[in-house]
Amino acid sequence: MARTNDVTVVGGGIIGLTCAYQLACAGIGVTVVDRRTCGSGASWAAPGILSAPSPHRSDAMASLQLISLGMYPTFCAELHERCGIDPEFTPCGSVEVFFEDQQYRMGLSRADATEGQVGDDGQPILTMLSADQIGDVVPGVRSGAMGALLCRRTAQVRTPRLLRALRASCESLGVRIIEQVDPVELMIESGRIAGVQAGVETIRCRQAVLSAGAWSSHLRHLDRPVVEVRPVRGQIVLLRCAERPFVPVVEDRSCYLVPRPDGLVLLGATVEPEAGFRSRVTAAGISSLIQAGLRLVPALAEASVVNMWAGLRPDTPDHRPFIGLVPAVEGLIAATGHHRNGIVLAPVTARAVTDLIIRGATDFDLELCRLDRDVSWPADTKHPPISNESASYGRPGR
Repeated sequence: MARTNDVTVVGGGIIGLTCAYQLACAGIGVTVVDRRTCGSGASWAAPGILSAPSPHRSDAMASLQLISLGMYPTFCAELHERCGIDPEFTPCGSVEVFFEDQQYRMGLSRADATEGQVGDDGQPILTMLSADQIGDVVPGVRSGAMGALLCRRTAQVRTPRLLRALRASCESLGVRIIEQVDPVELMIESGRIAGVQAGVETIRCRQAVLSAGAWSSHLRHLDRPVVEVRPVRGQIVLLRCAERPFVPVVEDRSCYLVPRPDGLVLLGATVEPEAGFRSRVTAAGISSLIQAGLRLVPALAEASVVNMWAGLRPDTPDHRPFIGLVPAVEGLIAATGHHRNGIVLAPVTARAVTDLIIRGATDFDLELCRLDRDVSWPADTKHPPISNESASYGRPGR
């Protein structure tokens, strides 16, 4: 059976669903195709940290990150109003704890770089806390820290709720969602996109968005991947405390802790490019995370372990996403490879993609995200084989 629509979005994670939502808001007919269930991959696994770039960065990627972070309050409020599901966007701040002199000095340098810059509340964007002040902001941090950098720009969102809100909002706008189809293949005729083959269904379209996350490289043209994206496994542990142990996100060089208002705390995350498409949790990964978390905040020793899971982040050779027109295929736009920044960059990515779909250009600076930039994997890097295994544990609300 063949159907026709304006745009087909291949991949229903945070990037794909946000693109579909923005396109539908602009009155464009959209179909989303996912080989699994929308929002069940890296997006669901992500902790939902919305962080600002280092103040020492002034490149286009840093600018995109700041712009996207600034979009989040309105973005989440719109979704909540449209579908009644609250993504729980929360400005919470973050505290990076330093136990080594070099890291502490780098933190001081970042604080100095923002001297005089304040947020809407009149408070400094970055503040270096002394060793004595850390416990007032994050009770239970282990002793011996030289200081900690408090960033008031950091926020968080509950990714499972955000994904549900996006899906419900897309459906309310008439977006068609097709899931659990394999294979998914691009239909390219005479150098331009003609449609997407989703299992036995043919979806004709004038334009398509490639946002298939870690699986993006398995969509091919002329027997070559359209984009070079590889999976990087990240494992996370979910803890429960009797009450919220602290408010800000807390991190050091080895782990981060994301506290929720209901006492849940996410502890993450491993970085495992060697795991390929194996998305299972491992004893070694979970053990290393728990040890790192307890070194950072020993007071969490009595927290209950509620769950654990793994996700596959989509990475690129230079860790920057591919966002823009695919040079070899007219009508095809890539929006993938966001690695650890998919959640925070989703709104600005979707706005850029919508611009490209509607008028063929965008005012956002995507120079560092071009698909034809000079970047490639080392010659000895092999494409990991696809594995159908999934994380070994269930998915309770978090």
